Amino acid sequence: MRPILVLLLVVGAVAAFLFAINVGEQPGSTVPQVGGQSPAEAPVQDEQDEEELVSVNQSGSRELNETAPVNTRVEAPTAAGEENVIRGRVESAAGDRLSDVRVTLSPHDPFTLFGGASGQSEVRTTTTNGKGEFVFSKVKPFEDYSLVAADPRHGRRQEAPIRISSESALDVVLVMQTGARLHGLITDSGGNVVPDAELRLGLASLGSVEQDPNMVSTRSGADGSYEFKNVPESNFTLDVSAAGYGRMLLQQINISGKGDHEQDIILDIAHMIEGRVSDIIGAPVENALVQAWSAGARDRQTRSQVKTDAEGRFLLDDVRSGVYTLFVSAEGFKNERKMRVETGDLGVQVQLTPLPRVRGRVVDSGGAPVSSFKVNLRVPVQNTDDTIALRETTLEVSGATNGEFELPCPNQGEYVVEAQGSDAYAPSFSERFSVANGGEVSGLVITLSMGGSITGRIVDFQGNPVAGASIQTHDSEYVDDAFFRSIGQFPSAATEKSVQTGSDGTFKVSGLTPETYQLDIRHKEHAQYVHLNIKVNDGADTDVGSLQLSAGAVVAGTVLGPGGDPLSGAVVQLRGTGDEPHNYPTRTDATGRYSVDHVTPGSYVIYAQRPGDPNNPFLGATDMKRTKRNLVVSEGQEYSVDFTITN
Repeated sequence: MRPILVLLLVVGAVAAFLFAINVGEQPGSTVPQVGGQSPAEAPVQDEQDEEELVSVNQSGSRELNETAPVNTRVEAPTAAGEENVIRGRVESAAGDRLSDVRVTLSPHDPFTLFGGASGQSEVRTTTTNGKGEFVFSKVKPFEDYSLVAADPRHGRRQEAPIRISSESALDVVLVMQTGARLHGLITDSGGNVVPDAELRLGLASLGSVEQDPNMVSTRSGADGSYEFKNVPESNFTLDVSAAGYGRMLLQQINISGKGDHEQDIILDIAHMIEGRVSDIIGAPVENALVQAWSAGARDRQTRSQVKTDAEGRFLLDDVRSGVYTLFVSAEGFKNERKMRVETGDLGVQVQLTPLPRVRGRVVDSGGAPVSSFKVNLRVPVQNTDDTIALRETTLEVSGATNGEFELPCPNQGEYVVEAQGSDAYAPSFSERFSVANGGEVSGLVITLSMGGSITGRIVDFQGNPVAGASIQTHDSEYVDDAFFRSIGQFPSAATEKSVQTGSDGTFKVSGLTPETYQLDIRHKEHAQYVHLNIKVNDGADTDVGSLQLSAGAVVAGTVLGPGGDPLSGAVVQLRGTGDEPHNYPTRTDATGRYSVDHVTPGSYVIYAQRPGDPNNPFLGATDMKRTKRNLVVSEGQEYSVDFTITN
């Protein structure tokens, strides 16, 4: 496997690059979006068909436990080739089905550093139907999802981590409890009550209220009072605004227990900051986003924003008296910040530098222009030959008669352009080039090749063909674990593609960039198998022959809680310790039982953790340390491993 020193170089290189990009952005922001949806925008709403929901849940209703507070299990598909599905229902503590509850599905990875796993950054939301049911279909296989149910009538309910594997259906029951009451009085500095103030409550861990998809809001009454009911236990941020008053952001509001939490708020009269945003030749920049962040106390800040008009002018008229940092961003320009701007300054000037750009052409091996393709930037990893893809820079081009493209760069520096055509082509790359802010590189030509291919046949331990096995290509040094996924794009030119075996067990993966590959082979009735060090050359086919899958082993047991009772919803992790580590996370059912089937033979550590406690993030680590043990499994064997979690 790749040495840890190289991994640290990768992490350091990406961190340094993101830091350079984000200079001038608000803290906690991600890589700037060159196109597409911003991370702060609303998640995509899943479309649900009422009849489909009822049908799906009726088919699995006998498998759902009616009384368990948490009941999550991976079931066998109800039909061959069933797409990955997470389905379930939301109930009150009294067992009543809850309709119109917002349910959010998102990656849950405690090691996420730079945008999470490749292809796993999507956040999806849906709403329970009249029977309290919800469904997420076509879920990408991933072992660390989080489900969050949010409803004004109850406290926020989170269930994580949740694993969805290939061709599986997952049933979840989320039981919502009543929460605490957050209330108070809003007055101004003169002691007058402030009616009709808007208050927005979001999770503090997300950095800002705008980034919380489950943010809730209310308004103060005629007497200046406000109230949030059923607030769950966590740390929150409260954003307060009212006409004529300076905006206030209260940080780290800790809610614990189910009692009353009083938080009175005093607003100051609003002040103004006015100015103009222009480019380096003095032309106005329209629709530039100007954000003002106060430099005062961390627990009581002001954060306001506005966009410039056609003349590049902006007016912030809802800020409290004080000193601010202005963060200014606009499409096609480098982000800028202006320090120590005081309220009352009506002549602020901000000059934006155009982002560097690269222009080029995409052609085929005969030199003919390609009309439809995708291009994106890659950044080199220091002291290596590897590069990392910046998927946020992806530009889709169609109808380009000369194969031409123009791509903005998020910052000055060294880059490579990656081009992807149809499936008939392999991803191809330009030479490395350097560009400065305000500069331009032109004349790049990227030639798409057919690439190479890998063929083979998958058989079982008796030599029979295995149909419907999933074949995933990765760089040969890639490891499918939380750390490697946290890097985001793996630093390699290897092409990631997925195919399935046919009825005769054969497969072919074509359009692969020349590189050394591994095949990750999975099938619901067999143990996972990873085949390493497959060399792919341009224009050639690499035949790996017949690859044999094993049935694997079974590891099962019971998890008891501190009181000696079966623990429902506990997480059990089986992690490989060899050069090809396999990870098998699962959860206990209502009786505290768990079972992991088709475990690849080898050496493992296994441990159990009680369901997560938002007020004690170290509890899971403590459980892991106390229950961790070594286990060596052999083909065809069954192992019983029981746990008792103590305080």
